Amino acid sequence: MSEIVLVEKEGSLALITLNRPEKLNALDYALIDQLMEVLDAIEDDDGTRALVLTGAGNRAFSSGADIACFAASVRRGQAVALREFRAPRAKVDRKDRDIPKADHRGGQRARPWRRL
Repeated sequence: MSEIVLVEKEGSLALITLNRPEKLNALDYALIDQLMEVLDAIEDDDGTRALVLTGAGNRAFSSGADIACFAASVRRGQAVALREFRAPRAKVDRKDRDIPKADHRGGQRARPWRRL
């Protein structure tokens, strides 16, 4: 089985690639968990000054949530599905808020410009 989150490091830049091109890099629990581990490691690495998040393949960065992955939760009811999906997403959102963003003029923005 191939890695679902790839990391390449060049100097102070980290390139993170969502690697599920056959599913248009849709987010499932495994991908979210591995992405969080990678982001935690990068956060602890003083040598990383910037990161780029991209998706494998040439069709999509990410299509969003992998609905098939969450089908079992949906069968147990809407409240269960929302709770189970929100927990990992909240982790990603918190991490996203803590990362400074560059705007198109090269400065920093106070708020994130892309949410997962």
